[in-house]
Order: sequence, then structure tokens, then C-alpha cells
Amino acid sequence: MNNARFFKSVLTLSLAFIILVFPTRTAFSNTDNSADTTETYALTVTVWVENSGAEPARDISLNIPTMAQINSPYQKVLSRIYSIEPISETITTRGNKKARLQVKRLAAGEKFPIKQTYIIKLIPFSLSKKKEEINQSTGKQLQNYLQQEEKIESDSDKIRQVANALNGDSKPKTTSETLTFAKAAYDYTRDSLQYNLNASSADKGALAGLREGEGTCVEYASLFVALNRAAGIPARIVNGFAHYSKVLADTSSSSRLEKQRHQWAEFYLPGQGWIPVDPTLGTATNSRFGSLSAGYYIIQNYGDLPISGSYKGGKLNISFDYSIEIDNVPSTL
Repeated sequence: MNNARFFKSVLTLSLAFIILVFPTRTAFSNTDNSADTTETYALTVTVWVENSGAEPARDISLNIPTMAQINSPYQKVLSRIYSIEPISETITTRGNKKARLQVKRLAAGEKFPIKQTYIIKLIPFSLSKKKEEINQSTGKQLQNYLQQEEKIESDSDKIRQVANALNGDSKPKTTSETLTFAKAAYDYTRDSLQYNLNASSADKGALAGLREGEGTCVEYASLFVALNRAAGIPARIVNGFAHYSKVLADTSSSSRLEKQRHQWAEFYLPGQGWIPVDPTLGTATNSRFGSLSAGYYIIQNYGDLPISGSYKGGKLNISFDYSIEIDNVPSTL
């Protein structure tokens, strides 16, 4: 009889990580959204595994999300270092990655860190500027971002009713029409929702946010994505970190996200590739439509992924914590 225990912990925006972000230099601008300044960072993600049981935990096998295979135009992964070398790594159809790791033994009360360090380049992005490189996706890949899924209820009557009102009951066919609809969906989302961490709709997705008129960045990003998918435009959620994002929102706004995980969105524009938007932090004077400053947004993956695994004996807990610090890139990682 196999006495291995199994667990699953879903990574959502409410979970915390230890995030250490070290830029090579601190050349931030509080007013310019599209400064031509490329930043290079060392991003360290730490997941803690703790045996709270009275006996040792053995034969621990973990499947941990790692940084996705990024094809957004404003971030490139230059290198990656793991504190434990993965036995294998899988890639999903959306470019998300999971590493399979093994830990032989954890004594009772022992807490063990698993670290992922990434050297990444963050590139200023503005839709209005000519890009040196276009991040294209194939038709088959784009089909993954047209379907309804959890928290993105693009097939619901209420979502479709709003989408039809925005596009006049005619799905966008040209690049210009796609851009026009995406901007209308962005404005609608930003104007229709109020940021409230304690809302009953918080972390429940597009339809809940639309019904209640409030929520977190999850509702903002999910509603924008759902409206675009309902109109036949590929769109996706982006999970990551909003670094120093207090300068992107009004100082009096309750949506200040300094030192917190964040969720924003991207839509696919033919001939241009994936275009980022952030309706949560966008304001009338500081739009987050098609414009991201380097050093403010760091992508981890395209959608929430679970940590899963198995073990024998003991009692394992997966805990998370996070902090953001600014310093020079360490010489040894």
C-alpha cells in the first residue's frame, strides 16, 4: 500500500512570495511612461517547504511553477539559476513552465527554501513607438486565448452584451478595428470597476466584478480579457509584480500596489504582437494602455498555476512571504 501524501497549493495573487529584485541601476522616472531606458534585474523567487509534523518527511516530490517562456515584448529572460536542479521541466501550450524537484528528507520542524533566480531584461514598451522586434504568435497558439475559462466568462450573456455594445454587434476584422475595440474595453473596465480588496467579488473574476462593480486587479484584468475574447480578439492574463507602482497611480488611490503581486493583461494586435494594458492602475492622466515603463512590471507567468507534489511521513506546509529591495545585481547568485 502506497502511503505517500499528496497536496496541491494554488498560486494566486493573494499568496506571497519572497521576491528580491536587484536592478543594475535606479534610473526611474516618476512621470515618463516610455523612457528609452532598459533595465537588467536579478529576480529571486523563494518557496518555503516546512515539515510541521512530529516525524521526518521523506521522498518529497514537488512540481513548482517557474518563470514562463516569455513572449511579451517588454521582458526577456537572460539566464536562470535554481538552488535545486530540476529533474525535469514541462512547458504548457501557453508557455508556462513547471519544474519537478525532489527533496530526500526534511526533519520534524525543518523549514527548507527553494530558490529561483532569474536575470531578466525589462524593456520600455510603447505602442506609439516603432519596435525593433515583433512578438508574433501562430493561429493555433492564439486559439488558446479565445476560449472561456475560470474567471474569464467570455461566453456569458452579460459579458457578450457589453462586448456587443462596445463594437456595435460586429466583431473587429482589421488591425485598426481591433485596436479601437481594445481601447474601448480598457476604458469600460477602468470606468466600471472600483478597486476594493474587501469586495465580495474579490479574486472571483470578470463576471463577479462586472456584477458588483468592484474588485481587485484580478477583476480588472479578467474583465478586460473576457470582453476581448467575447469580441474574437485573443487576450490573456499576466501574473507578476508591479515594482514601485505607487508612481503609476494617484497617491490617494486605494489601488497602490507597492510591494505586492499584481495582475494585468495583454491583447493580440495583428502585425504588432502582444500589447500590454493595466486597467487597474490606469488613470485619466497616466494611461496604462499599450505603454509600460521598464522596471515597473515583471512577468512571472500567464495565469495562476498550482504547486503540487507528494511525500511520505511528516506534515508538509508550503508558505510564502515576500519583500522587494533595490540594490546592485549580486556578483554571485
